[in-house]
Amino acid sequence: MQIEVLGSSSFIPTIKGSWSSFLINLGNRDRILIDAGTRRLLGLRKDVLTVNHIFITHRHSDHIMFLGALLRRMKRNNRKKPLTIYCPVNAFYHITGFIRFYNPKGIPEFVNFETFTPDEPEHIITLPKSNTEIWAAAACHTTMAAGYGILQGNTKVVIVPDTAPNCKTLLALAKGARALFHDTTFPTAVHSFAMAKGHSSPEGAGMDAAKAEVQTLVLIHTSRARYRDAQNLVIGAARYFDGDIHVGEDKSTFTF
Repeated sequence: MQIEVLGSSSFIPTIKGSWSSFLINLGNRDRILIDAGTRRLLGLRKDVLTVNHIFITHRHSDHIMFLGALLRRMKRNNRKKPLTIYCPVNAFYHITGFIRFYNPKGIPEFVNFETFTPDEPEHIITLPKSNTEIWAAAACHTTMAAGYGILQGNTKVVIVPDTAPNCKTLLALAKGARALFHDTTFPTAVHSFAMAKGHSSPEGAGMDAAKAEVQTLVLIHTSRARYRDAQNLVIGAARYFDGDIHVGEDKSTFTF
């Protein structure tokens, strides 16, 4: 699978970093989108416009801001094929509100919703063409939120944009994963403050990667305003995790 980071900034974006969104190419023309916060979704890329499944982690605006604009563009392209949006149950009204902002005539007819209450790792859907399963588990955030696991054959990748560290449900989901994309909102110096806000630091991300025994850690939901040098993020995580560590910059691509 190939994962492209469309946006990986925290709530305060910068010129180089936009809000949360990940495009995942699973092969056999299966593509999914996790979160829809980035303005890059307005770039009219064909591969984004052809996704059939969108997974929203939670209701905060930096994760859903441009979903309505994306759907409007799909409608203008005369899309007929069904599109399913999966989200935590308490995010439904926020999401539909953002969609209606860009679609005053109502939610496009090709859109379907599947809501769930994230808890222990739970199977969401199987995509037979690409031999892929999507799983969800509850994140430890300030609102109901999910992390998603993509299981393709023996390869598992887990993406968790917003969570405090040491979240038991997410650790269970990430156990033995090929890669963990993990929240890194606050600097190590305020690790305790980060936890209180439902977020993590590089230190916390490194701890979780070590506990889950993953091979690769990708630091996401970062604040470029706080980190002028991405190497500082890696150094913080490496205090606890000795595997491969990368920073998920906007437009970076990872293949597993």
